[in-house]
Amino acid sequence: MPEIEGGIAEGWVQLVSLDKEETGEAKRLLHETRIGQGEAEALVLAKRRHALAVLDDKEARAIAKGWNLEHTSTVMVLFEAFKREVISYDELVEDLAKLTSIMWISTDVITEMIRRAKEVRR
Repeated sequence: MPEIEGGIAEGWVQLVSLDKEETGEAKRLLHETRIGQGEAEALVLAKRRHALAVLDDKEARAIAKGWNLEHTSTVMVLFEAFKREVISYDELVEDLAKLTSIMWISTDVITEMIRRAKEVRR
């Protein structure tokens, strides 16, 4: 996605690899919960490296909250990309539509993001 590439280029998104210990902890979390591998790895990285976790899974967000971890969602990453002018308003709306085709997102959330984006655009 161009939003991720733009975020990496600007330095506000980082791609990192887990070390052996982190990989082991993520595997344990994966087996103890109903979250996916990506969420388990994001949680471990956020916990170990004091990083922001991007989580869309409800159970993963509950774990993050229980661990007092800072976290956000993919929708908010897209909104941040818009605010930083990495993507346009039209690209934001298009990407939100694409996102709703691959995962469930409340129409209230989408409506709120578009409302906020219109305010930023003024």
